[in-house]
Amino acid sequence: MADLTKVSNMSLIAEGIETEGELAALISIGVQYGQGYFIQKPDDIIHPIATQMISLIKDFNIKSNPHTSEIYCILQTPNRSIDMGIASMEDNLKDSYISFIQEPEKQAVCVVDGEQAVGILSRENVVNLYNEKNKLGQLKHYQEYLDTEFLSVDSHTPLPVLSRLAMSRTRDKLYESIVITQDNAFLGIITVKELVILLTQSIH
Repeated sequence: MADLTKVSNMSLIAEGIETEGELAALISIGVQYGQGYFIQKPDDIIHPIATQMISLIKDFNIKSNPHTSEIYCILQTPNRSIDMGIASMEDNLKDSYISFIQEPEKQAVCVVDGEQAVGILSRENVVNLYNEKNKLGQLKHYQEYLDTEFLSVDSHTPLPVLSRLAMSRTRDKLYESIVITQDNAFLGIITVKELVILLTQSIH
């Protein structure tokens, strides 16, 4: 449940926290909010959280995430490799084909409608389709070739969570690019290879 909230732009609230151990455990698995007698007893008047409690919560967060807060979020990772190439809904198959020829390292483009990601076109798919259509003297808009069942995560998703989500995909989807969003708007795409590099960097 905690991992789900991190990729779906939601927050989780734990109720009934009564011991220090419960608080530490909840923080360690990534629960964002909590309430209970251990944090502060109920009263008719809302009081600020005690300074000692705030310090304890911060200490637990540091112990749970020793490298950084948020465990190397994508936006905070130096030299992140996110492909910012965008193919708009008005572009056709030929435009995408040309972009792949000009940028050999590009593995996919994300098609967006406004700021929303609606699908992914892989390099192999675009090249094969373009060559086939070109032989027939036809070029159609590529909406019909879009992969609309893609993995999409918020840019503040911790890398270990992103890695688990990427590796939990079915075999045919395992090595497909991952869409990165920020405030639900398309930010970029990242390949599995780039994800592995980022994870390696986060360890050192």
